[in-house]
Amino acid sequence: MTVVRKAMWKKKQEEQNEKKSKEVYDVEQDEGSGITKAKSQNNDFDIQTANLNINTEDDEEEKAFSIKPFLVFLCILLFIAFISVATWSISSDMFLLKSITVSSGDKVDSASIREIFSGDMGRNLILFDTSIALKKIENMPYISNVRISKKFPDSLNVAFEERSEFAFVTTNSGDSYIVDREGYVLANAFSNDNSLPYITLALNNDYREGAAFSGTDLIRYNNLVYLLEAVKNAKIDYEINYLGYDDSEKIRFSLVNENLDILYGQLKKEQVNDKLLYLNAILKKAKEKNLKGYLDMSADNYYEKSVLSNEI
Repeated sequence: MTVVRKAMWKKKQEEQNEKKSKEVYDVEQDEGSGITKAKSQNNDFDIQTANLNINTEDDEEEKAFSIKPFLVFLCILLFIAFISVATWSISSDMFLLKSITVSSGDKVDSASIREIFSGDMGRNLILFDTSIALKKIENMPYISNVRISKKFPDSLNVAFEERSEFAFVTTNSGDSYIVDREGYVLANAFSNDNSLPYITLALNNDYREGAAFSGTDLIRYNNLVYLLEAVKNAKIDYEINYLGYDDSEKIRFSLVNENLDILYGQLKKEQVNDKLLYLNAILKKAKEKNLKGYLDMSADNYYEKSVLSNEI
């Protein structure tokens, strides 16, 4: 409501109230009763109340008008302060990157990670985007998880977890890889220096360092991993040295320090434990009799048709 409109409205109210007062006065003259006089007094009270309401509205609006400039001034002051602090933070030497802390690992050299940040030293830490460096570290074959955190005012902290070597895999094409449990290629390798289990696979694809087995290659690899771990969990007396598939897609393996080649057959997870316990019993008898050679337990009713031969 503008000042002009309020003044006009106020004048109109006064005219109406004056009119009502006159009508009441006329009635009072005609009738001369005390009741009419009381009505005139009530009308006077209504006029005073209306004037009081108008004055209250005026006071509130004036108060609001007086607060608004203060709020505007306060917002401008805060904005200027923010710009000043931001400008100082960007231009100050206090926030320039000076040091990088890297966690240690068995296969990953911390110096190789620091090298990734070699061109970033002296950059403003507030504006520094860690996503590019994070991607480069994640692409390192032995890195499974990595976290980069800023330590103000001038440091970075890099923490990572390594993948564990699980098997030495040779392929039908003559390639050899160090692979983790999930089928992630950690390195190309020419020899099994860490005495990992040997696995042979006829792979459908070629894999580079940092890539993971996929499709049928991954399914077949996972089957062999399952059998390896089942042997360990069953706590039998022997350890698998070599594991792979023959031409008929049956699993075949040999045991550490035992001259015995075993044709296991197809992997059926529901019968793995029973089959390994049965195998353990046969191996004990073979050792007692010093039998070496070839054991075929690939039949579904393996407990009836297992064949132990001296010919491999």
